[in-house]
Amino acid sequence: MPKPKLKIIIKKHCFALIVLLYQISINPLLAEDKKIGWHQETMQHEQLERHYRYYLPPTKIKKPPLVILLHGGTQNMFKLFNKHAGGSKEWQTLADKNGFILLTPNGTSPTQSFFNGQGKRSKLNWNDCRAPQTNTKRNVKADDIGFIKKLILWSIDELSINSTKIYVTGASNGGMMTYRVASELSNQVTAVASFIANLPEDSECELPKKPIPMLIMNGSNDAFMPWNGGDVKGKGGKVLSTADTLEFWLLGNNSDKHKPVKYEYNDINQSDHSRVVSTCYPALTQPKRASAETCLFEIIGGGHVTPSINHQVPKWIQKRIIGWQNKDIEGARIAWEFFEKF
Repeated sequence: MPKPKLKIIIKKHCFALIVLLYQISINPLLAEDKKIGWHQETMQHEQLERHYRYYLPPTKIKKPPLVILLHGGTQNMFKLFNKHAGGSKEWQTLADKNGFILLTPNGTSPTQSFFNGQGKRSKLNWNDCRAPQTNTKRNVKADDIGFIKKLILWSIDELSINSTKIYVTGASNGGMMTYRVASELSNQVTAVASFIANLPEDSECELPKKPIPMLIMNGSNDAFMPWNGGDVKGKGGKVLSTADTLEFWLLGNNSDKHKPVKYEYNDINQSDHSRVVSTCYPALTQPKRASAETCLFEIIGGGHVTPSINHQVPKWIQKRIIGWQNKDIEGARIAWEFFEKF
């Protein structure tokens, strides 16, 4: 007959085994070693079936960071990585090297049968800070903030991400949606990076509840998202200038406007008709209220395109449609290096 002490030890081991089996049953990453690469999922939100993909890199990290990458207007989660996608393709390379999980959700469309965003040819948009307008193809009314918030919670539960290292980035309409995320989800998101995007004149977004590190990267010759503000090409409403957009976030982040750090990047590719100057406003060292860093990257001469050395958009597209792509920096890599600081 076993001694009482031995009985206690056996009970403890049995309990530990039960807990382990339970964890395996509820955690898909423990239940089965998910394959490296892309996975596609759906979830119900606001009576819509919403679509998203996530990428598991070969580099395994316990509690990995999460990067949510938002597509541009009339785009979708697949087009971020197609043949002519440009700089957004670098995010998968960065995930492979640094071990973060990459999540790319779909927006919605008010004008197409695939409203909820399925299909590789879907032309989708985000419900960003722009107030509802008439006579615009981008009058999306979906609860995208609620969807992204639910994706974050899903990623914490199902992918075992680090809840203190959640980053959001996007370009164009995706960049404007990034501003909305910063405004409304600053308690859940660690830092953000917005490409080729300004805040709208008629905005639904307010200053964030708490400061959130912000990187802005805009082209001075952007015909779609005008540097000096005005009409967004394609019935996209009116936007503020980049200077006024920066001022909004300097105020919201309580950044130190008196100690800007300016840096002019080497003009490595002198045939790209552009160069890069960054200005970062650090967080206050002894603030009376919370403070965060705000950075602006001005792509002087750059168009409506993310800078990239490794993923160049065809010249005919640059000349006829989007303007010049800077090839002195890798925009996505700059954003990731910014994220890594927080």
